Amino acid sequence: MWLICGVAAAADPNEGLIQKFMGSWFPVVPDSTITMETKDVGPGFAVYYIQQIPKDKKNGDQQPAIYLPGPRQIIIGDYFNLSRYKAEDINAKFIGDFLSSAMGMSFKASQPAQKTDLPEFNLDQETGYGKVRLKAFLFGKVHLMLGQKYPVDGNAREFRMKNINPKMGGSMGEASAPHHLYVFLDLECPHCAKLEKDLIPLLKERKDWQATFLQFPLVMGHVIAFKAAAAAYCFKAADPKLYFDFMDWFYPQRTDLDLSSVDAACLGFAQMHGIEEKFLGCYMQEPNVRSVLDTLQMGTDAGVRYTPAIYLDGASYGPADLLNLLKPAAAEPKDAPKAQAPTP
Repeated sequence: MWLICGVAAAADPNEGLIQKFMGSWFPVVPDSTITMETKDVGPGFAVYYIQQIPKDKKNGDQQPAIYLPGPRQIIIGDYFNLSRYKAEDINAKFIGDFLSSAMGMSFKASQPAQKTDLPEFNLDQETGYGKVRLKAFLFGKVHLMLGQKYPVDGNAREFRMKNINPKMGGSMGEASAPHHLYVFLDLECPHCAKLEKDLIPLLKERKDWQATFLQFPLVMGHVIAFKAAAAAYCFKAADPKLYFDFMDWFYPQRTDLDLSSVDAACLGFAQMHGIEEKFLGCYMQEPNVRSVLDTLQMGTDAGVRYTPAIYLDGASYGPADLLNLLKPAAAEPKDAPKAQAPTP
């Protein structure tokens, strides 16, 4: 369970709703405490810094959030304070240029016709292979949030499950399994490589989980990740087993590859399995590129910002916590009752 910090604060129905929502948004950490600090209050909005503090620790994960009491919505994502730019015209062009510089990505912002007073912007992020759309929100010309907007009386886990389509990745286990694990990964990410190596053998022992691995290439800094993801989806189309075989094969090779060699490496894997022609008819063709972009968009809409991003039945987990959850069950006799995934 989670412990909600501050009985007095919970007397305010707004803060009580925010704390409850954040309990479903933060990673699963048993007996953790959620604290809230008000940073600013303006017309129709309040800015909070919210922390999840594990038991016996002074600090933990921190998440800025903007709450809109009128529509009872909460905005969560990457926060930027624009106080030093207050004298400038904070328009769509400024926001696109600012975020491009701040995040090392290429963004182009536009402002749709406003149906409400909510200052909302569309942001098209250029991946080098196509665009992914994000949202940005500006309050008081100072508070800029790049992220997602949710009903504060909802549940973040339900939103994630609603946004994720397992058919877009490679799956292990039966769709009828009571528990569903989604792992967003990047084939150039060392933490993803370690998780995949440790996780898959444990998953093979679990009949009560279906695990889906989805490609989320971090194009900023990971120059071969997009093409590796495209190759993985081609191998999945040829034979679902090859999706996992390719990941096992690719991760150890990744540090020796660059943009000049990744195509040949992926083709070499196809030749090893006798599907060269099928691979060439798929790899980096428009439908294949679109499949990666669609998965990136889906992950972005589900709130993914880094890899590995892990959701078990919609609840966020860190890699170590997920592995610890699996290891005891994997060690049980095969005829022993299987432990349920915990319900925080």
